[in-house]
Order: sequence, then structure tokens, then C-alpha cells
Amino acid sequence: MDGLGSWQRALAFWALPAALAFVVWYLVEEKGHQVDADREVTATRPAVHVRDLPWRSRPAWSLTAYLVCNSIIFYTTLAWLAPSFSDRGSVQSEAGVLLGVFTASQVIGALVMPAVAERAPARRTVYAVTLGVCLLSLLAIGWAPGVLPGVVVAVFGITLGAGFAMGLALLSEWAVDPSASARLTAMAFSVTYLTASFGPLVAGGLMDLFGSWPLTFTLLAIVGAAQFATIPALRRGVRIQ
Repeated sequence: MDGLGSWQRALAFWALPAALAFVVWYLVEEKGHQVDADREVTATRPAVHVRDLPWRSRPAWSLTAYLVCNSIIFYTTLAWLAPSFSDRGSVQSEAGVLLGVFTASQVIGALVMPAVAERAPARRTVYAVTLGVCLLSLLAIGWAPGVLPGVVVAVFGITLGAGFAMGLALLSEWAVDPSASARLTAMAFSVTYLTASFGPLVAGGLMDLFGSWPLTFTLLAIVGAAQFATIPALRRGVRIQ
């Protein structure tokens, strides 16, 4: 914004990497079509219907609830992390850097922790410890924004991204076949994203009512604490049709 002179130009700038991504996607897609044509792929996949989703499976609902809590925290924090620091003394550029640290650090957690959890003999302990550190860092952001904010936000991003990725891994691990994985994923994602979409709106409403960032982040931590109730069900050996 400083370099280009306005927020409009600053936002429009991000059309450039999006355009590049489109070109790459188009080339990959075209190559994929050529490979399919060469192999004369004619098989069709069965459609996934809403009535066929595993609505009656308790493990499916446990996993869905786990992802719901994680995503509420993610989308709410994504919307309000930078404004929360700006309101409490950080300049906009510093708040923007912290938001960048939050999003980038999640990649680290998402790449590393699923492999760690898979190799751990007590995998649910890894889930619980990761969640606990995530909630502590979330409370630190709410109540002590001036204490090592870069480090705290990075730890928060790593653990939040790790929790989400470890949950995603179960969508395929628990399914008996690719079709079952598609059904489980459709159920989990539809409920998760519909529910999580209200997180930023509710947080903004709470700020209008109470004007308290510590309260907002504490309530997010309470939402995250609800994930602990779902972790016992995230065991190995579950098979969902």
C-alpha cells in the first residue's frame, strides 16, 4: 500500500500471482486431458449423494466436530488477528507481518506434524499436546499481545495448521475405499465450512458489543477446548463405509 499509493492498488496487485496460477493450472489441466485421451480413459466415478454420506457414524461426527472447532479458530483469526494487534498499538505494517507469519507458519505444521503423529505410538497424545499449545498461544495473543508476538503467532500458526492437517489425514485413513473417503470428506467439509463461516461474523459482533479482544480470544480458546472431547474418538483402526 505504501509503495503503490492506495489500498485498491495493493489489493489489485494480488491478481498477478492469481493470473500466474491460472496459467500453470491450465497447462497442467491440458496435459492431464492429453494423458487421459492417450490412455482412452472411459471409466466414470459414481456420484456422491447427500443421503449416502455417513450421517449415522459416530466416528465421522467426532472427526467433523474436531475440524469444525479448528476451522472456527482459523477463519476467525484470519479475519481479526491483524486488526486486534492494530487496535492494541501495532502499526498496520507490523500487524500485516504478523498475519503473514500466522499463515506461513501453518504450512510448517501441516507438513511436519501428520508424519510425526503417524509414527507416534500414542497418536492421540500428539493431538492433545498440539491442541494444548495452540490454545495457550491463542490466549497469549488475547491477553499479552506485546510479549514476543512474532514467536507466539508462529507457534499458534504451526499448531493450528498441524491440528487441521492431522484431521485431514483421517479422511482417507478411516475410509474403506476412495468412494467412502469422498463421502466422509463431503460430510466433514460441508458441515465444517458452513459452521466456521459464522466465526468471523460472531467475533465482530462480540467486539461491537463488548470491545474486548481478550474476551474474543478467550471465547475462541473455549471453542478450541471443545476439541479435547473429540480426540478420544480419533483412534487408529476406524473403518467408515
